[in-house]
Amino acid sequence: YEEFITLSGVGKDVSRASFDTQCLLDPNLLAWGREWITSRNKPSLILQGKPGCGKTFFSIGLLKALWARIQPCPFIIFKVSSQLDSQLLSAVMGKSDRNADSIIKMCSESTLFILDDLGVETTSERVQRQYFEIFNARYAQNRLTVLTTNCSVKRLRNKFGERIYSRLKSFKLIKFPEVD
Repeated sequence: YEEFITLSGVGKDVSRASFDTQCLLDPNLLAWGREWITSRNKPSLILQGKPGCGKTFFSIGLLKALWARIQPCPFIIFKVSSQLDSQLLSAVMGKSDRNADSIIKMCSESTLFILDDLGVETTSERVQRQYFEIFNARYAQNRLTVLTTNCSVKRLRNKFGERIYSRLKSFKLIKFPEVD
């Protein structure tokens, strides 16, 4: 787990996230998260709120709890959206040892895919197409996805278009309290 966290680029401030009793998140939110972890039919999630309200911390808490549940071989991917966009752009431009299709396939096929800070990347036809490929494949295979965003659902719709929005409508929206 520690190696995964390091390779994923998760910041030190959230790398030890968990839903223990010393967590500063809203107790109702923590209770909901614990219930979601143990439920059989987990919906994909959009964690929406202002910067600093705990969305990334919460998503890492979910990741950590699920990590233990899907052993021995968890196939989990955590990416910051701007990082994913940069990797895909580098691949398209031939500046990477990986091609864009392999990155999209990896994100599409993981057991759990957490995309942090959706909405910070530069919007372009390429981004819309590549993100749609990921979201559509995950949607078609009913794979678990957790998105964090500072954007409203309306802003995500305007930024990414109707095709991605139609996939995101199946996600459960969790609005975080506006407390830093």
